[in-house]
Amino acid sequence: MEVVIEDGRNQKDFEEGTRVLVDIFRSTTSIPIILHRGGATRVIPTGSVSVARAMKREDPKRVLVGERFGLKVPGFDYNNSPPSELMGADLQGREVIFTSTNGTKVLERIRNRGGRVFLGGSFVNFSKTVDAVSGGDRVFITLSNRPDGGEADEDRIFGEFIREKLEGGETLTSGATLRWSGGGAGGAPGACHDGWPDGHRGSPLPRFCARDGCTQR
Repeated sequence: MEVVIEDGRNQKDFEEGTRVLVDIFRSTTSIPIILHRGGATRVIPTGSVSVARAMKREDPKRVLVGERFGLKVPGFDYNNSPPSELMGADLQGREVIFTSTNGTKVLERIRNRGGRVFLGGSFVNFSKTVDAVSGGDRVFITLSNRPDGGEADEDRIFGEFIREKLEGGETLTSGATLRWSGGGAGGAPGACHDGWPDGHRGSPLPRFCARDGCTQR
């Protein structure tokens, strides 16, 4: 298998193919916890605070999770810090709108430049992520890195960690798979998320799901 590590902040264009987005601090660490420990039914990430708030107004049952430069966005229900807020959050059966300083913006940048994200990877779901992408010929590991364009050591370390495993190294950890579940209306036949909202004013949004066997892309 060929494993390509790329810079999500500075890459000009993104090739089609299996891709793992990495934002260790904090998006791709927080979202599996929201799904796996918190019990949320789904997470819809957006790079915009105003879009997140608009979606909350459309459905007040939705939960707002997000930060800007590490601080909880005013009026949001939770910051996106795993140890201080999310580990104990009861999100059972709730839909979460998620925004962050960097990770969700890199996700939108990838989508706007021709790429797709199939998985979100971090140390909390490492083994499941490896299982999900093993067996292919090529996988892209896209590092979110820093908002100022600099390299994030934690993202680079994880990228090298997962590349070593995919290329035959031995590492051990576990967690829930964070699977990309499409970016527009509808879905594949039998998809477990038919009828998900298209986003604010019809703009398609990505979705992540922790359910094994999710068929929607």
